Order: sequence, then C-alpha cells, then structure tokens
Amino acid sequence: MRDKAKLLVLDHVGCMIAGSMTRGARQMTPYLGRIDSGGASTVFGPSLRFHPANAAHANAHSASM
Repeated sequence: MRDKAKLLVLDHVGCMIAGSMTRGARQMTPYLGRIDSGGASTVFGPSLRFHPANAAHANAHSASM
C-alpha cells in the first residue's frame, strides 16, 4: 500500500511539472502575480511564491493539464 502511494505521489508531481509548461499554466501565473505576491508557497515551473491557497490552485491547474 505504501509503495503504491509513493508511486501515485510521484505521478502527480510529474503531472504538475509537465502541466506547468503548458500554455494555460503559463497564462495563469502572471494573473496570480497581479493579485498575490510574496507568499510562502511555491508554484511548479516559474520561481514564484504565492499565498498557499493560490499556489495550490495553480499547481492543481497544472496537474490537470
């Protein structure tokens, strides 16, 4: 069970990284930058930090691409 969970987490991170390179994800980060900056949470792809809720939204968006 634990090995399966590790595999699923790695798969999800891989999806976030690949999705962060898509056009939709690249369009989302400048928008978030206009409404939120200086947070503590990282968004995959660009070296930007946002409020945790906004970073989670951006990363989830990337993972679903």
